Amino acid sequence: MVARDHSTHKPFTQVYRIIRPDDSLRWISCHAFLVHDDANNRDYQVNIAQDITKQNQVDQALRKTLDRFREQFTLSRRMSLTRKPEAVLKTLMSAQELRPAQRAALLFFNDPKAGPNHGVELTVAWLSHQGKPAWLSETSLYEEMDFWNLVQPSRSMIINSVSDNPRISTLLREILLEGKIQSFVLFPIVTSGIWLGCLAVYFEEDVQLSHIELAHFKSTHRSGHHHPLQSQIAKN
Repeated sequence: MVARDHSTHKPFTQVYRIIRPDDSLRWISCHAFLVHDDANNRDYQVNIAQDITKQNQVDQALRKTLDRFREQFTLSRRMSLTRKPEAVLKTLMSAQELRPAQRAALLFFNDPKAGPNHGVELTVAWLSHQGKPAWLSETSLYEEMDFWNLVQPSRSMIINSVSDNPRISTLLREILLEGKIQSFVLFPIVTSGIWLGCLAVYFEEDVQLSHIELAHFKSTHRSGHHHPLQSQIAKN
């Protein structure tokens, strides 16, 4: 900052990072200005440094939130222009949090009032790329009540560590591992207070998603009776 050109005599502010002796990173904002003597000659320079690390963290969090709202708007806009469940599922899977997924499935109850007890239809499936090997036992997974016991109609569920998760029954574990699944997320599909089914998203490794991170996505796919997917199902 001392070497900076001061010919304009204008104050300036510079933001930079420092590494403290304990290896922690801090953000510093430094405001500098010149003090002149009576003859308007530069007498000395004043530098005021302020630690703005917390402020910077808040700013970054706000930017991430804004980015998520923008993504939610984009997803909602794309879905409003689609008419087929396949197109809707492809749009949903473009959400940033779900891009590492390898598989996904939209599941709807044959009788929404009765829930999974009266049968489930695999409406449409999604693969990260067409070269993925077939998961032969996938439909058997959705016939097991142990699977539906994991689904919560009021919130999304994140299941990690399939290989040794005590919440997963032996049969479910065998089916999931056959598909090379290590974690999955279950999103309930609810409209007008009626539980219609769920979106199941599968990953081949553990994911570190939180319910807070997925909140904006949940609000997108549970956007009420105007949702194009729900309208499509109602027409069938």
